[in-house]
Amino acid sequence: MKKYFGLIVSAFILAGCGGYVKSENGSDNLVRLEREPSGCKFLYTMNAEASVYELPDAYRYLENRIAERTEPKANAYFVTKKTTRQNEWVMFGPERSYVFEAKVYNCSNLD
Repeated sequence: MKKYFGLIVSAFILAGCGGYVKSENGSDNLVRLEREPSGCKFLYTMNAEASVYELPDAYRYLENRIAERTEPKANAYFVTKKTTRQNEWVMFGPERSYVFEAKVYNCSNLD
């Protein structure tokens, strides 16, 4: 009986970890663009895969990876491709991973 209670408590603790990816390195200053911008300097293409419970956490993970690159400094990004991939053999983690491809920009008109 104690074993089952421990499993149930563990499941609730893991479920409570949704929404747990926090901003790092100033990533909260990045702007997600709805369409490809004009008049911005294209910097690079970023690929990221986030194994998280919720889509907002996946976007925050992508933003954190963009912010990790110190040079060149980016302030905006546009997601060109977003897919999900099923995580195999997962018992207590997220069922899927979010896979992003994003173009990263420095837009002077956003400052």
